[in-house]
Amino acid sequence: MSNKPQFLTALTRLWRLDIFVIVLVVVVLDLVARTSSLPVFHIGWNQFDVPYRSRIWWANRDFQTLKKAPDVVLLGPSTITCAMYGAEAKYTHRAQCELLKHSSDYLEHQLKELAGYGVSTFCLGLPGQVPSDAFMITKGLLVGDRVPKAVFYGITARDFIDATFNDPSDTDTFKMMSNIGHFPELQYSCRNSIWEKLNYQLGKISFIYGHKPFLVSAQHHFVHDALANLDGGKFVAAEAPDLIRKQAMIQLPEDLSGLEVQDVYDPSKQACVDNLAEYRTRYASFRPKRFEQQLGFFKAVVDYCRQQNIKLYVANMPITRANRNLVPPAVFALYQSRTSEIARSGGAQYVDFDNPKDFVASDFMDSVHLNGTGGQKVLDRIASLIVQGSQVASTARAGQVPY
Repeated sequence: MSNKPQFLTALTRLWRLDIFVIVLVVVVLDLVARTSSLPVFHIGWNQFDVPYRSRIWWANRDFQTLKKAPDVVLLGPSTITCAMYGAEAKYTHRAQCELLKHSSDYLEHQLKELAGYGVSTFCLGLPGQVPSDAFMITKGLLVGDRVPKAVFYGITARDFIDATFNDPSDTDTFKMMSNIGHFPELQYSCRNSIWEKLNYQLGKISFIYGHKPFLVSAQHHFVHDALANLDGGKFVAAEAPDLIRKQAMIQLPEDLSGLEVQDVYDPSKQACVDNLAEYRTRYASFRPKRFEQQLGFFKAVVDYCRQQNIKLYVANMPITRANRNLVPPAVFALYQSRTSEIARSGGAQYVDFDNPKDFVASDFMDSVHLNGTGGQKVLDRIASLIVQGSQVASTARAGQVPY
Protein backbone atom coordinates (compact mmCIF):
# COMPACT_ATOMS: atom_id res chain seq x y z
CA MET A 1 0.00 0.00 0.00
CA SER A 2 1.40 3.36 -0.97
CA ASN A 3 2.45 5.75 1.79
CA LYS A 4 2.18 8.73 -0.56
CA PRO A 5 -0.14 11.43 0.89
CA GLN A 6 -3.51 11.68 -0.80
CA PHE A 7 -2.92 15.27 -1.96
CA LEU A 8 0.29 14.19 -3.76
CA THR A 9 -1.59 11.37 -5.41
CA ALA A 10 -4.26 13.81 -6.54
CA LEU A 11 -1.61 16.21 -7.80
CA THR A 12 0.09 13.46 -9.76
CA ARG A 13 -3.20 12.56 -11.39
CA LEU A 14 -3.92 16.21 -12.14
CA TRP A 15 -0.49 16.63 -13.73
CA ARG A 16 -1.31 13.87 -16.16
CA LEU A 17 -4.26 15.86 -17.48
CA ASP A 18 -3.31 17.74 -20.65
CA ILE A 19 -5.59 20.65 -19.82
CA PHE A 20 -3.78 21.24 -16.54
CA VAL A 21 -0.40 21.28 -18.27
CA ILE A 22 -1.69 23.70 -20.91
CA VAL A 23 -3.17 26.06 -18.32
CA LEU A 24 0.03 25.95 -16.28
CA VAL A 25 2.19 26.73 -19.32
CA VAL A 26 -0.09 29.64 -20.26
CA VAL A 27 0.04 31.07 -16.73
CA VAL A 28 3.83 30.81 -16.63
CA LEU A 29 4.21 32.45 -20.05
CA ASP A 30 1.83 35.22 -19.00
CA LEU A 31 3.83 35.92 -15.85
CA VAL A 32 7.08 35.92 -17.81
CA ALA A 33 5.61 38.28 -20.41
CA ARG A 34 4.37 40.62 -17.68
CA THR A 35 7.69 40.81 -15.85
CA SER A 36 10.22 40.27 -18.60
CA SER A 37 12.21 43.04 -20.29
CA LEU A 38 12.90 40.90 -23.33
CA PRO A 39 11.96 42.62 -26.62
CA VAL A 40 10.02 39.58 -27.76
CA PHE A 41 7.49 40.32 -25.05
CA HIS A 42 7.39 44.08 -25.19
CA ILE A 43 7.80 45.09 -28.85
CA GLY A 44 7.49 48.72 -27.73
CA TRP A 45 3.70 48.23 -27.48
CA ASN A 46 3.31 50.84 -30.20
CA GLN A 47 -0.36 51.82 -29.97
CA PHE A 48 -0.41 52.57 -33.69
CA ASP A 49 0.96 49.16 -34.63
CA VAL A 50 -2.33 47.31 -34.90
CA PRO A 51 -3.21 44.42 -37.23
CA TYR A 52 -6.23 46.03 -38.91
CA ARG A 53 -6.00 49.60 -40.14
CA SER A 54 -9.34 51.36 -40.01
CA ARG A 55 -10.22 54.96 -40.84
CA ILE A 56 -9.37 56.15 -37.35
CA TRP A 57 -5.94 54.53 -37.67
CA TRP A 58 -5.21 56.48 -40.85
CA ALA A 59 -6.52 59.74 -39.33
CA ASN A 60 -4.43 59.17 -36.20
CA ARG A 61 -1.29 58.48 -38.20
CA ASP A 62 -1.71 61.61 -40.29
CA PHE A 63 -2.52 63.77 -37.27
CA GLN A 64 0.59 62.61 -35.40
CA THR A 65 2.85 63.65 -38.31
CA LEU A 66 1.71 67.29 -38.19
CA LYS A 67 4.49 69.70 -37.27
CA LYS A 68 2.02 71.89 -35.40
CA ALA A 69 -1.63 71.89 -34.43
CA PRO A 70 -4.13 72.71 -37.19
CA ASP A 71 -6.06 75.94 -36.72
CA VAL A 72 -9.43 74.28 -37.32
CA VAL A 73 -10.46 70.66 -36.69
CA LEU A 74 -13.62 69.15 -38.19
CA LEU A 75 -15.59 66.56 -36.22
CA GLY A 76 -18.69 64.57 -37.10
CA PRO A 77 -19.93 61.52 -39.00
CA SER A 78 -20.25 60.92 -42.76
CA THR A 79 -22.39 64.05 -43.14
CA ILE A 80 -19.10 65.92 -42.61
CA THR A 81 -16.76 63.63 -44.54
CA CYS A 82 -19.00 63.32 -47.60
CA ALA A 83 -19.47 67.08 -47.71
CA MET A 84 -15.75 67.78 -47.37
CA TYR A 85 -14.43 65.21 -49.85
CA GLY A 86 -17.21 65.92 -52.35
CA ALA A 87 -16.37 69.62 -52.18
CA GLU A 88 -12.66 68.80 -52.57
CA ALA A 89 -13.25 66.62 -55.63
CA LYS A 90 -15.32 69.34 -57.28
CA TYR A 91 -12.82 72.07 -56.38
CA THR A 92 -9.66 70.25 -57.45
CA HIS A 93 -11.16 68.12 -60.26
CA ARG A 94 -9.23 65.17 -58.82
CA ALA A 95 -10.12 62.00 -56.98
CA GLN A 96 -9.74 62.39 -53.22
CA CYS A 97 -8.03 59.65 -51.20
CA GLU A 98 -10.02 59.90 -47.99
CA LEU A 99 -7.58 57.82 -45.94
CA LEU A 100 -4.48 59.77 -46.94
CA LYS A 101 -5.77 63.34 -47.04
CA HIS A 102 -7.36 65.04 -44.04
CA SER A 103 -7.05 68.73 -44.84
CA SER A 104 -9.52 70.68 -46.98
CA ASP A 105 -8.10 72.81 -49.79
CA TYR A 106 -11.52 74.27 -50.48
CA LEU A 107 -12.28 75.21 -46.86
CA GLU A 108 -8.79 76.66 -46.40
CA HIS A 109 -9.28 78.74 -49.56
CA GLN A 110 -12.62 80.07 -48.30
CA LEU A 111 -11.18 80.83 -44.86
CA LYS A 112 -8.26 82.70 -46.40
CA GLU A 113 -10.60 84.70 -48.62
CA LEU A 114 -12.62 85.78 -45.59
CA ALA A 115 -9.83 86.12 -43.01
CA GLY A 116 -7.11 87.50 -45.25
CA TYR A 117 -4.46 84.98 -44.19
CA GLY A 118 -3.87 81.22 -44.21
CA VAL A 119 -5.82 78.95 -41.88
CA SER A 120 -4.95 75.25 -41.65
CA THR A 121 -7.59 72.52 -41.31
CA PHE A 122 -7.74 68.86 -40.34
CA CYS A 123 -10.71 66.51 -40.60
CA LEU A 124 -11.14 64.10 -37.69
CA GLY A 125 -14.69 63.38 -38.79
CA LEU A 126 -15.33 59.71 -39.61
CA PRO A 127 -18.28 57.82 -41.10
CA GLY A 128 -20.47 56.48 -38.33
CA GLN A 129 -18.90 58.73 -35.70
CA VAL A 130 -21.04 59.17 -32.60
CA PRO A 131 -20.49 61.57 -29.67
CA SER A 132 -18.65 58.92 -27.64
CA ASP A 133 -16.17 58.63 -30.52
CA ALA A 134 -15.91 62.41 -30.83
CA PHE A 135 -15.14 62.73 -27.13
CA MET A 136 -12.39 60.11 -27.21
CA ILE A 137 -10.84 61.83 -30.23
CA THR A 138 -10.92 65.31 -28.70
CA LYS A 139 -9.58 64.22 -25.30
CA GLY A 140 -7.13 61.69 -26.75
CA LEU A 141 -5.68 63.71 -29.63
CA LEU A 142 -6.34 67.42 -29.05
CA VAL A 143 -3.77 67.72 -26.28
CA GLY A 144 -0.49 69.50 -25.62
CA ASP A 145 0.92 71.06 -28.77
CA ARG A 146 -1.92 69.53 -30.80
CA VAL A 147 -4.70 71.75 -29.42
CA PRO A 148 -6.40 73.63 -32.29
CA LYS A 149 -7.82 77.12 -32.08
CA ALA A 150 -11.29 76.04 -33.22
CA VAL A 151 -13.39 72.91 -33.69
CA PHE A 152 -16.40 72.61 -35.96
CA TYR A 153 -18.65 69.70 -34.93
CA GLY A 154 -21.44 68.72 -37.31
CA ILE A 155 -24.21 66.56 -35.82
CA THR A 156 -27.48 64.94 -36.87
CA ALA A 157 -30.23 63.12 -34.96
CA ARG A 158 -28.83 59.78 -36.17
CA ASP A 159 -25.71 60.27 -34.05
CA PHE A 160 -27.81 60.09 -30.88
CA ILE A 161 -30.70 57.74 -31.71
CA ASP A 162 -29.34 55.12 -34.15
CA ALA A 163 -31.19 51.88 -33.34
CA THR A 164 -28.51 49.82 -35.13
CA PHE A 165 -25.77 51.16 -32.85
CA ASN A 166 -24.73 48.83 -30.04
CA ASP A 167 -22.20 49.66 -27.35
CA PRO A 168 -19.78 52.59 -27.67
CA SER A 169 -16.98 50.07 -27.10
CA ASP A 170 -17.84 48.33 -30.39
CA THR A 171 -16.50 51.11 -32.62
CA ASP A 172 -13.05 51.15 -34.21
CA THR A 173 -12.54 54.62 -32.75
CA PHE A 174 -13.19 53.41 -29.20
CA LYS A 175 -10.74 50.53 -29.60
CA MET A 176 -8.02 52.66 -31.18
CA MET A 177 -8.35 55.56 -28.77
CA SER A 178 -8.38 53.16 -25.82
CA ASN A 179 -4.87 52.14 -26.92
CA ILE A 180 -3.76 55.77 -27.05
CA GLY A 181 -5.56 57.48 -24.17
CA HIS A 182 -6.53 54.34 -22.23
CA PHE A 183 -9.75 55.87 -20.74
CA PRO A 184 -10.06 53.29 -17.95
CA GLU A 185 -13.10 55.12 -16.57
CA LEU A 186 -15.05 54.32 -19.76
CA GLN A 187 -14.21 50.66 -20.19
CA TYR A 188 -17.16 49.41 -18.12
CA SER A 189 -19.75 52.15 -18.70
CA CYS A 190 -19.36 51.77 -22.49
CA ARG A 191 -19.88 48.01 -22.36
CA ASN A 192 -23.51 47.08 -21.81
CA SER A 193 -22.98 43.34 -22.32
CA ILE A 194 -21.81 41.33 -19.32
CA TRP A 195 -19.75 39.20 -21.70
CA GLU A 196 -17.94 42.25 -23.05
CA LYS A 197 -17.19 43.36 -19.50
CA LEU A 198 -15.83 39.93 -18.67
CA ASN A 199 -13.77 39.96 -21.85
CA TYR A 200 -12.26 43.31 -20.85
CA GLN A 201 -11.54 42.05 -17.34
CA LEU A 202 -9.82 38.97 -18.75
CA GLY A 203 -7.58 41.28 -20.75
CA LYS A 204 -6.64 43.08 -17.55
CA ILE A 205 -5.87 39.81 -15.74
CA SER A 206 -3.91 38.21 -18.57
CA PHE A 207 -1.05 40.28 -19.96
CA ILE A 208 -0.92 38.27 -23.19
CA TYR A 209 -4.68 38.34 -23.79
CA GLY A 210 -4.83 42.07 -23.06
CA HIS A 211 -2.12 42.73 -25.66
CA LYS A 212 -3.64 40.44 -28.28
CA PRO A 213 -3.88 43.11 -31.04
CA PHE A 214 -0.20 43.97 -30.69
CA LEU A 215 0.82 40.31 -30.77
CA VAL A 216 -1.29 39.70 -33.88
CA SER A 217 0.39 42.71 -35.50
CA ALA A 218 3.81 41.31 -34.55
CA GLN A 219 2.76 38.04 -36.15
CA HIS A 220 1.88 39.90 -39.36
CA HIS A 221 5.31 41.57 -39.38
CA PHE A 222 6.98 38.20 -38.89
CA VAL A 223 5.07 36.65 -41.82
CA HIS A 224 5.88 39.62 -44.07
CA ASP A 225 9.57 39.42 -43.19
CA ALA A 226 9.61 35.67 -43.78
CA LEU A 227 8.02 36.11 -47.22
CA ALA A 228 10.52 38.85 -48.07
CA ASN A 229 13.41 36.57 -47.15
CA LEU A 230 12.04 33.77 -49.28
CA ASP A 231 12.01 35.78 -52.50
CA GLY A 232 15.07 37.89 -51.64
CA GLY A 233 13.23 41.17 -51.83
CA LYS A 234 10.86 43.39 -49.95
CA PHE A 235 7.45 41.90 -49.33
CA VAL A 236 4.77 43.84 -51.17
CA ALA A 237 1.10 43.08 -50.75
CA ALA A 238 -0.42 42.14 -54.09
CA GLU A 239 -3.55 43.81 -55.37
CA ALA A 240 -6.38 41.32 -55.24
CA PRO A 241 -9.11 41.09 -57.89
CA ASP A 242 -12.15 43.20 -57.04
CA LEU A 243 -14.33 40.16 -56.34
CA ILE A 244 -11.83 38.81 -53.78
CA ARG A 245 -11.38 42.25 -52.20
CA LYS A 246 -15.14 42.62 -51.72
CA GLN A 247 -15.21 39.25 -49.98
CA ALA A 248 -12.31 40.33 -47.77
CA MET A 249 -14.18 43.50 -46.85
CA ILE A 250 -17.05 41.37 -45.59
CA GLN A 251 -14.67 39.51 -43.28
CA LEU A 252 -12.48 42.47 -42.25
CA PRO A 253 -14.35 45.71 -43.06
CA GLU A 254 -12.06 47.72 -40.77
CA ASP A 255 -8.85 46.78 -42.62
CA LEU A 256 -8.24 49.43 -45.28
CA SER A 257 -5.31 50.20 -47.57
CA GLY A 258 -4.32 53.81 -48.19
CA LEU A 259 -5.78 54.16 -51.68
CA GLU A 260 -8.88 52.10 -51.06
CA VAL A 261 -11.44 54.85 -50.32
CA GLN A 262 -11.68 57.58 -52.92
CA ASP A 263 -14.22 60.28 -53.68
CA VAL A 264 -14.76 61.39 -57.28
CA TYR A 265 -17.10 64.21 -58.25
CA ASP A 266 -18.94 63.52 -61.47
CA PRO A 267 -21.53 66.20 -62.41
CA SER A 268 -23.14 63.80 -64.88
CA LYS A 269 -23.97 61.31 -62.13
CA GLN A 270 -25.65 63.34 -59.42
CA ALA A 271 -28.91 61.42 -59.07
CA CYS A 272 -29.95 61.09 -55.44
CA VAL A 273 -29.77 57.48 -54.23
CA ASP A 274 -32.76 56.26 -52.24
CA ASN A 275 -31.41 55.00 -48.90
CA LEU A 276 -34.55 55.64 -46.86
CA ALA A 277 -35.00 51.93 -46.07
CA GLU A 278 -31.67 51.97 -44.23
CA TYR A 279 -32.73 54.94 -42.14
CA ARG A 280 -36.12 53.49 -41.34
CA THR A 281 -34.14 50.79 -39.57
CA ARG A 282 -31.88 53.34 -37.87
CA TYR A 283 -34.86 55.30 -36.59
CA ALA A 284 -36.95 52.23 -35.81
CA SER A 285 -36.84 52.55 -32.03
CA PHE A 286 -35.91 55.28 -29.59
CA ARG A 287 -33.86 54.14 -26.59
CA PRO A 288 -33.81 56.89 -23.94
CA LYS A 289 -30.87 55.38 -22.03
CA ARG A 290 -28.65 55.29 -25.15
CA PHE A 291 -29.79 58.79 -26.10
CA GLU A 292 -28.84 60.15 -22.67
CA GLN A 293 -25.51 58.32 -22.80
CA GLN A 294 -24.55 59.98 -26.08
CA LEU A 295 -25.79 63.35 -24.85
CA GLY A 296 -23.41 62.92 -21.92
CA PHE A 297 -20.50 62.40 -24.30
CA PHE A 298 -21.61 65.37 -26.37
CA LYS A 299 -21.56 67.52 -23.24
CA ALA A 300 -18.10 66.15 -22.44
CA VAL A 301 -16.86 67.35 -25.85
CA VAL A 302 -18.31 70.81 -25.16
CA ASP A 303 -16.78 70.93 -21.68
CA TYR A 304 -13.37 69.72 -22.87
CA CYS A 305 -13.20 72.38 -25.60
CA ARG A 306 -14.09 75.07 -23.05
CA GLN A 307 -11.40 73.81 -20.65
CA GLN A 308 -8.79 73.86 -23.43
CA ASN A 309 -9.87 77.31 -24.67
CA ILE A 310 -10.90 75.82 -28.02
CA LYS A 311 -13.64 77.78 -29.76
CA LEU A 312 -16.34 75.21 -30.53
CA TYR A 313 -18.94 75.56 -33.27
CA VAL A 314 -21.79 73.03 -33.34
CA ALA A 315 -24.10 72.72 -36.32
CA ASN A 316 -27.18 70.63 -36.98
CA MET A 317 -26.25 69.34 -40.43
CA PRO A 318 -28.61 69.42 -43.43
CA ILE A 319 -30.56 66.30 -44.44
CA THR A 320 -33.43 65.86 -46.89
CA ARG A 321 -37.02 66.38 -45.76
CA ALA A 322 -37.78 62.77 -46.68
CA ASN A 323 -35.16 61.57 -44.22
CA ARG A 324 -36.11 63.96 -41.45
CA ASN A 325 -39.76 62.93 -41.77
CA LEU A 326 -38.73 59.41 -40.73
CA VAL A 327 -37.71 60.71 -37.29
CA PRO A 328 -40.67 61.00 -34.88
CA PRO A 329 -41.31 64.75 -34.43
CA ALA A 330 -41.11 64.55 -30.63
CA VAL A 331 -37.77 62.74 -30.81
CA PHE A 332 -36.31 65.24 -33.27
CA ALA A 333 -37.50 68.16 -31.15
CA LEU A 334 -35.92 66.57 -28.08
CA TYR A 335 -32.62 66.02 -29.93
CA GLN A 336 -32.50 69.60 -31.17
CA SER A 337 -33.49 71.23 -27.90
CA ARG A 338 -31.10 69.20 -25.77
CA THR A 339 -28.06 69.53 -28.06
CA SER A 340 -28.55 73.28 -28.58
CA GLU A 341 -29.01 73.80 -24.83
CA ILE A 342 -25.86 71.81 -23.97
CA ALA A 343 -23.80 73.60 -26.62
CA ARG A 344 -24.87 77.11 -25.67
CA SER A 345 -24.67 76.58 -21.91
CA GLY A 346 -21.13 75.21 -22.41
CA GLY A 347 -19.95 78.29 -24.30
CA ALA A 348 -20.13 76.79 -27.80
CA GLN A 349 -21.80 78.52 -30.74
CA TYR A 350 -24.77 76.52 -32.05
CA VAL A 351 -26.29 76.97 -35.51
CA ASP A 352 -28.88 75.11 -37.56
CA PHE A 353 -27.74 74.44 -41.14
CA ASP A 354 -30.78 72.27 -41.89
CA ASN A 355 -32.76 74.75 -43.97
CA PRO A 356 -34.59 73.34 -47.04
CA LYS A 357 -34.33 76.74 -48.70
CA ASP A 358 -30.54 76.59 -48.56
CA PHE A 359 -30.03 72.91 -49.43
CA VAL A 360 -32.22 71.50 -52.20
CA ALA A 361 -32.59 67.95 -53.52
CA SER A 362 -29.83 68.42 -56.13
CA ASP A 363 -27.32 69.10 -53.33
CA PHE A 364 -27.61 65.53 -51.99
CA MET A 365 -26.18 62.20 -53.14
CA ASP A 366 -28.72 60.36 -50.97
CA SER A 367 -31.17 61.28 -48.23
CA VAL A 368 -28.50 62.48 -45.75
CA HIS A 369 -25.17 63.00 -47.56
CA LEU A 370 -24.27 66.08 -49.56
CA ASN A 371 -22.59 65.80 -52.96
CA GLY A 372 -19.84 68.09 -54.25
CA THR A 373 -22.19 71.01 -54.86
CA GLY A 374 -23.89 70.68 -51.48
CA GLY A 375 -20.53 70.09 -49.83
CA GLN A 376 -19.18 73.40 -51.07
CA LYS A 377 -22.31 75.12 -49.81
CA VAL A 378 -21.86 73.76 -46.32
CA LEU A 379 -18.11 74.49 -46.24
CA ASP A 380 -18.91 78.06 -47.29
CA ARG A 381 -21.16 78.33 -44.25
CA ILE A 382 -18.54 76.77 -41.99
CA ALA A 383 -15.94 79.30 -43.16
CA SER A 384 -18.35 82.17 -42.65
CA LEU A 385 -19.36 80.88 -39.22
CA ILE A 386 -15.76 80.58 -38.04
CA VAL A 387 -14.58 83.91 -39.46
CA GLN A 388 -17.60 86.15 -39.05
CA GLY A 389 -18.66 84.50 -35.82
CA SER A 390 -15.24 85.31 -34.42
CA GLN A 391 -15.36 88.92 -35.62
CA VAL A 392 -12.25 88.33 -37.70
CA ALA A 393 -12.60 91.59 -39.58
CA SER A 394 -11.70 93.62 -36.49
CA THR A 395 -9.32 91.18 -34.81
CA ALA A 396 -7.28 90.58 -37.99
CA ARG A 397 -6.56 94.29 -38.27
CA ALA A 398 -5.42 94.30 -34.66
CA GLY A 399 -3.10 91.37 -35.34
CA GLN A 400 -4.99 89.02 -33.04
CA VAL A 401 -5.95 85.39 -33.63
CA PRO A 402 -9.64 85.26 -34.64
CA TYR A 403 -10.89 82.32 -32.62
